[in-house]
Amino acid sequence: ITDVRLKTEASRKNSSTNSPRLASGSNEVSTVTIRENDESRGILNIDAVLNSNSELVVTEGTNLVLSVRRGSGSFGMIGCSWRLTGLSADILNDVSGPLSGTLTWNEREDVKSISVVITNDDVPEIIERFSVELYSPTGGARLGSQSMIVVAIDQNDFANGLVGFSGQSLAVSVPEATSPSDAGAQVRLTVLRSFGTFGFVNASWFIAGAAADLSPVMGSIFFLPNETTQTIILNSLPDIIPEGEERFTITLTAVSGGASLRPGFTQAVIVIPANDDAFGIFSIAENSRNIYTQESRTTAFSIVRSGGTFRDVRVVYRISAVDSNFADDTAATFFPATSSVTFLAGVNMSTVTLQVLSDPFPEEAR
Repeated sequence: ITDVRLKTEASRKNSSTNSPRLASGSNEVSTVTIRENDESRGILNIDAVLNSNSELVVTEGTNLVLSVRRGSGSFGMIGCSWRLTGLSADILNDVSGPLSGTLTWNEREDVKSISVVITNDDVPEIIERFSVELYSPTGGARLGSQSMIVVAIDQNDFANGLVGFSGQSLAVSVPEATSPSDAGAQVRLTVLRSFGTFGFVNASWFIAGAAADLSPVMGSIFFLPNETTQTIILNSLPDIIPEGEERFTITLTAVSGGASLRPGFTQAVIVIPANDDAFGIFSIAENSRNIYTQESRTTAFSIVRSGGTFRDVRVVYRISAVDSNFADDTAATFFPATSSVTFLAGVNMSTVTLQVLSDPFPEEAR
């Protein structure tokens, strides 16, 4: 209060000896203090971008550095404690460094950090989670809405497995069936699930261009948790058509359940050997079964190829005496007495020409 006096002039004249006055003589003071406000000491939050599941996803081998931010005011010295929670025995093997600690901010400081090292190993693991929590703030600070976050270590080292054919199944052979019930015309291909075996896994497969030769030509196999082996069973189909060797490729086309296809082991070759006399059945032509000729003449006979005509085939022939009572002097009678003829692929008949040699000896027909 800086001044006091009577309100009117008349009052002042009539009260010359009794006027109002300040108790302190000059100024009378009352102090008004505005208390701290608007979170002047700060609000503490873990500064992290979370996914749609409100988790911070990291990979194995990550050096995780979490910023703890002092928002709003930054007056005075403050602090807080932190700790990792939800640590299973498996996660303890994956986390190195301190599991708890304290953070201290000087006046006007706004960011501190927490370091967590996620160890890299060769053990297949599914997603593992733990929490980072701030607690017990000091110096007038308080905890904000993101003072605890969930950290998810993504699945690693093919936790759900790599799916592919076994080495022994990369190339297999199956004969053509002789009948629909031919048990010997079946082939089994082994599919392996390597590395991790967590969860249920489905794998699809397909064989292109084999509908007339193999059954089935598409399908899927299913792995239960911890299951490592499945088998694809194929049957060859019977027919009466001469065929050369046929090769078909079976392909693992897709997998589900978090697994992956194993590079280099997604395809296998199935071989059906030549069948139904694919290379031919060779015989002397009917019109060459009986040939009449004379000395010093040429004659010929034909060889026919029935069935298949795949590949080049060499046929060897030899001339010999029919009647054992005669001496076998065919080498002196025919030229050549023994030789061969080659049937090229696709050729089904060949004619052989012989020279009947002359001699000075009288002879009966033979």
